[in-house]
Amino acid sequence: MIEANLEQSGTYLMSRATLDLPIINSSLSLSPYQQEALDLAVSNSPIALISGEPGSGKTRVGYLALSMAIQHQKSVLLVANHSNTLEAYNNLKIRPLRLDKSNNYLESVTIWLRDQFAEPKLNFLSPYLLADSLLETLQNLPNSVRFLNLNLDDLEQKLRLKEELESIFPQTSEARLDLLIYRLQKSLPLLKNREHLRQNYRNLSDQAISQLAESIIETAKIPILGTLNNILETEIKLRQFDLIMIEDSHLLSCKELTIIASMTNKLILLGEIINTSSYFTNLFNCLSPAYRVNLPENFRLNNNLARIIFPYFYYSNPYSPPQTFIFFANRLLWFDIRNQEKIYPRLFNFLETLDSTLEIGILTLSNNIKEILQNKFLEHQQNNVFIDILDNWIGKECDVLLIICDGIRPTTDQLRLALTRARELIACFGDIEQYEISVFTSLLKSKNFHIEREVTL
Repeated sequence: MIEANLEQSGTYLMSRATLDLPIINSSLSLSPYQQEALDLAVSNSPIALISGEPGSGKTRVGYLALSMAIQHQKSVLLVANHSNTLEAYNNLKIRPLRLDKSNNYLESVTIWLRDQFAEPKLNFLSPYLLADSLLETLQNLPNSVRFLNLNLDDLEQKLRLKEELESIFPQTSEARLDLLIYRLQKSLPLLKNREHLRQNYRNLSDQAISQLAESIIETAKIPILGTLNNILETEIKLRQFDLIMIEDSHLLSCKELTIIASMTNKLILLGEIINTSSYFTNLFNCLSPAYRVNLPENFRLNNNLARIIFPYFYYSNPYSPPQTFIFFANRLLWFDIRNQEKIYPRLFNFLETLDSTLEIGILTLSNNIKEILQNKFLEHQQNNVFIDILDNWIGKECDVLLIICDGIRPTTDQLRLALTRARELIACFGDIEQYEISVFTSLLKSKNFHIEREVTL
């Protein structure tokens, strides 16, 4: 269908997926554009393309779409070009299976089952009982099994239990504790049975888990996350899924996208339109508007930062809704420091001027500088700072981003990534002359960088 559509753009695809998911009323706030993208993602259209600049909400839409598919027992696969991108999906309702190329697919399923059975989540209660947060907390306490062995018809044991509960929940009223004891008493037979099942799962032998993995490997509706390389190098590529979603689809080639498309009944592509020659861009322009949505908003970068950065990397400057931001006189800074050793004292002096509640990321262009910084931060005991090389910054964001420029020049894609992940402020530290002819050139010439030079007397 994709190949036919590229030959004749704007065609209507007659085949349909069979997700049959209901309309989603999300508890998360969504903009009208994000709601439109979500409706397309869970529809029965065979393909959905969702484009948008960083901070537009693509991952939020993708997370909700996968959650809905999982809730309705659909087999789903999330594909990404980089493992860090998968981090945003780790807390799905069912713990996802992360593919590892060091294990084959069967081994990965076996490891996933073993982890699940080590701490089985059996939180069922009778349908007529309302959920009770205190009861759930009580069951998750260490040595909670002792509550199951109480005889709550015995007044003395009930009084001792109440005293213990008062120490566990000191801010809870007496009437609420009485209700908790009543619900515990009524639920004891069911809770004992649940604990028996939990122990049975925990005591399964490795052989039993392996046999179970072999029996469910073709039909299990386990949510699977994996990088493109891991998927193409394992037998998972031979499976069929109800829904496959690809993050950063603009980074994939025609061949790679076509291979993934052959594995699913419904394909969701999330990506950026940054290159007119990319396969994702061509497909987006050729597909009928019924199968594509563009998210023209930015919910991450401060508007004063966004209007400087986005025009240099994208075809448009996304709309930034009014928000309350922290005040900074200048949001794009360059501390021009010619001596490498003087960068670190200036960096720590600048950090002392920032609010301690801010999330701070420090990017380096080499592992050597990363190790030096990590050692220095151990001495300064800075806990709210994340340090990594630029290539590992994919999928992350922060309030303030500090970039150590030690002479290594980033590519356009690397610079685009770095400059679109900070919410409030970006500051570069290094010799500006080393970057006058680089991907920084246009920004430096535009005078949008507020440059502070070190003065030597």
